[in-house]
Amino acid sequence: MADDRPGDKARAAQPARMQRVWYWQPKKFYAFMALQGIFVALITAGISSTLASAQLALILCSAEVLTAVFLSVALSPVLMLRPDLVRIWHGFKFVNIGTREVAGIGMLCTRSDVGSGRGGNDIHWRLWIWRDDGTGERTSYLYVPRGLQFSLRYPSKYDPLAAGEIPGLNASRPATVARDLQQRLLAAQGADGPLATRHLEQHSRSLRLDRYQRVLAYWSPNGQMGRR
Repeated sequence: MADDRPGDKARAAQPARMQRVWYWQPKKFYAFMALQGIFVALITAGISSTLASAQLALILCSAEVLTAVFLSVALSPVLMLRPDLVRIWHGFKFVNIGTREVAGIGMLCTRSDVGSGRGGNDIHWRLWIWRDDGTGERTSYLYVPRGLQFSLRYPSKYDPLAAGEIPGLNASRPATVARDLQQRLLAAQGADGPLATRHLEQHSRSLRLDRYQRVLAYWSPNGQMGRR
């Protein structure tokens, strides 16, 4: 089983020789999970040591660390590309899309006007994959613009297509994955395939969005962007 991590200069796989490709979470995901497990383990051990024996505290601490390791491994794959399908993980569940069915790959910038802890707004880019029937499937790859990552309240007139926002978006992990995935699928489908001819990321409306979420803009792996 090949562990072929994506890169901007990766060679496109030929249809007959396409290998299985895993697209993982960024390294900071593993660091966060490890720190979270250690933090919870230390709190549990401290409480247990005051209420029971040191042996029980050690057992509980070990269990918390093992749980964090298990979750980080179980939730780490985001996408997998096989010769016959693209597999999208949603936690412990997954959705399959046939490689010949993919008709769009790209990111959508969405804004949710209620329900967020940041003053009632939430703005981010998410990587989506579209089937040839027009339906889109979200992935777990997100990009939050640097200026909004630690903001207590998002600006009311934020422009996702501003010139200053584009370099960070193009260099993000979701963009790198999208370019690599599209390169491989274009090689598999050929020039007449749905991915090369339909570009559903630019106009498809068949999306499962949250109730108060709306689409602001799209980004295509070829660099094309626009408002929706």
